[in-house]
Amino acid sequence: MFLPIDRRQRDNTLELIDTAEQRGQHRLAANYRKVLANLEQIIPALEALEQDDDAR
Repeated sequence: MFLPIDRRQRDNTLELIDTAEQRGQHRLAANYRKVLANLEQIIPALEALEQDDDAR
């Protein structure tokens, strides 16, 4: 249920990182990288749960 939203947020966060870097806003980009790191942990966990549900 949340997986598509988290994937979209990951894509948006990647764009925000790129934009911030292009503008020289390195601290902002670093903050977005923390968000990205969290999403990159959450998404595989949700995918695993989804696979478990499909296997049942």
